[in-house]
Amino acid sequence: MRRFDVSRITCASCGHHQAVAAFASRCFQCLGSAFRVEIERSASGLDWEEAALSLASAFAVTTPIDFLDTDDPAGIYYRTHSFVNLAQVDGDDLCRFLKAPLPERRRMFVDWKREESESLLFHGEQVCRRCRVIFKPYANAWNDSGLCSRACRRAQEKSLRRS
Repeated sequence: MRRFDVSRITCASCGHHQAVAAFASRCFQCLGSAFRVEIERSASGLDWEEAALSLASAFAVTTPIDFLDTDDPAGIYYRTHSFVNLAQVDGDDLCRFLKAPLPERRRMFVDWKREESESLLFHGEQVCRRCRVIFKPYANAWNDSGLCSRACRRAQEKSLRRS
């Protein structure tokens, strides 16, 4: 099972909670279009790689109890559950998120978190033009050209030579 769903929507302007099921891109109270969003993400299932290793080692086990009794706290099953928050999400983008399939919702979330972190840059930090990593520039050729590292500069030079 995998979930990546909006659990709470709050208007960034007036602070009123919005019903997730009836959300319509604008705050019903103040008609604002920016929202604070809480997303619930969870996953659970069977770790097939660990199950195969456990099954392979079962043939070397002397009793069935040894197979079931393991010191591994995770075992072959996994479960994760957490909440993540976004400070400013546009109402139209949030409507698209609510209707999107799971892979698209994850991609949108990553884009939102990247935009949020880029908007909170400290003085002197930059965003790499190629890989979008946040970095502190120093006096060198690749940082002067807006790239985070020598590797990004080489990769960009290769892509420019191909085109």
